[in-house]
Amino acid sequence: MSALVIARMELVRLLRDRSNLFFVFVFPLLLVVLIGTAFGAGADSRLGVVATEEAAPLVADLEQLEGVAVEPVDDAETLTDRVARGGLTAGLLVPEGAVLTGAAPPSGASQAAVTFVGRGDGA
Repeated sequence: MSALVIARMELVRLLRDRSNLFFVFVFPLLLVVLIGTAFGAGADSRLGVVATEEAAPLVADLEQLEGVAVEPVDDAETLTDRVARGGLTAGLLVPEGAVLTGAAPPSGASQAAVTFVGRGDGA
């Protein structure tokens, strides 16, 4: 019983000072809103692509994806550097001569692998 009386008295003291209303109720909500807008999930993932003109259909398909912003990059070194520094979310290296039709490569054609570049921290 005495614990309830003490709790009631402390609550009355807290609410009596108007500045406490701001710092207890309004300020924390403002912080949540500001941090949410600054770091919220409203931004697109930025995907860097190093590709030749042969890969234009693949790049066009990637640009159609919702939530993905495709950025062309000049070379593999620049791509890996920008991904490592956080300028891009991830990247794709499409080598010259890559067969991107979904069909088996023609006989005698060399196989080329599309390389995914990502950060190791899961971001």
